[in-house]
Amino acid sequence: MLEVKLITLSDYATVSKEGKLTIAGIFDRLNVTKFPTSIVRAFFVATISGSPFTEYKLDLEVKKGAKQIASFQLNSVTGDNGRNNLVVEMVGIPFKEEGEYNFILSHDKKELGRTSLDAVYSESQTEIKMPN
Repeated sequence: MLEVKLITLSDYATVSKEGKLTIAGIFDRLNVTKFPTSIVRAFFVATISGSPFTEYKLDLEVKKGAKQIASFQLNSVTGDNGRNNLVVEMVGIPFKEEGEYNFILSHDKKELGRTSLDAVYSESQTEIKMPN
């Protein structure tokens, strides 16, 4: 049975040639000063687990409510342990209004997992000050 072990959004992610997954800057909120806007660059990351050495055709949809914002078709091949790390670079995903946006991974029209992002209007970006 195919399932998701990890699912997130990040500023950057990569998989080494040895299969090691690196994720930097995990987030679930986008503070913006105006709408419409877009994410310049972000990464959708998931680890799937299924049968060893099996190819899976997956769909990734970005939705706000029932409205589809973007979609990606992915081919994933599991290794000898039945797992595979997915890293999808997303550029220019539009956010027309404030609210929750869902990133939904599915196989054969069955949802495997999801993560969400809250796009929030903020008049000014707050600077975080680190202690000395």
